[in-house]
Amino acid sequence: MVYSIKLLPEAYDDLKGIQVFYDNQAPNLGHYCTDLLFSEFERLRYFAGVHGQVKGFYRMLVQRFPLSIYYRLIGDTEIVVAILDNRQDPKRHINRLS
Repeated sequence: MVYSIKLLPEAYDDLKGIQVFYDNQAPNLGHYCTDLLFSEFERLRYFAGVHGQVKGFYRMLVQRFPLSIYYRLIGDTEIVVAILDNRQDPKRHINRLS
């Protein structure tokens, strides 16, 4: 089954913040990271539901960057609720997902 993807406004905010952070690290790194994230979203359409769960949300680890995509499945749609930095305190992830 191929799922459709919807990003919640909070996930869009995460995406923008990630792009700004990585652009401040090196020129165009933020654009590279967001391009990679959109590739991960496309991959997620085919592999939804196979990832481990945290507090009822599926968690997909992003390749090449220390990020996790948290999502839920509702029918044939994946709802991306957050894109979080794995270097943060795990309690921040739990609080954000609660």
